[in-house]
Amino acid sequence: DFSDVPYTDWCGQTIHNHLDVHSSKFSGISSCSDAVSHGSASSTKSTELVLGVKSIPDDTPVCRILLRKEVLRLVINLSSSVGTKGHETGLLTIKEKYPQAFDDICLYSEVSYLLAHCTFRLPSRRFIQELFQDVQFLQMHEEAEAVLATPTKQPVIDTSAES
Repeated sequence: DFSDVPYTDWCGQTIHNHLDVHSSKFSGISSCSDAVSHGSASSTKSTELVLGVKSIPDDTPVCRILLRKEVLRLVINLSSSVGTKGHETGLLTIKEKYPQAFDDICLYSEVSYLLAHCTFRLPSRRFIQELFQDVQFLQMHEEAEAVLATPTKQPVIDTSAES
């Protein structure tokens, strides 16, 4: 249970393995869709493949990691126009079964990184943004305000050297 762990500690524990996104020499084509989805089976059954092997309790870190990986895989696959409906269905299935997965600010941050560095069609971008429409940014804003409120050391300016 992560209810007693501060947001920064919990969010900081995630392994940010951002993809190295290299643009192809062909115009408008990125290698995002190829970067993660190697060896994955049919995307319409993706939640059953990853989460259906064993019964994993929803509140365990293992479940959170698997959900995160699967969401990122499906989002990356949306950068390709091939099989878009299947990838959307997979994401909707995860949102239906595990709505808390889409309330994670850290996951939203990683998805935003992908949106910024990969080529997505506008309908796919809108679909992805709608999945995360319930993300609460209050914790992040409170923490930013706390950081900004901490006194910083003022630089000491020696005025005697100027005269």
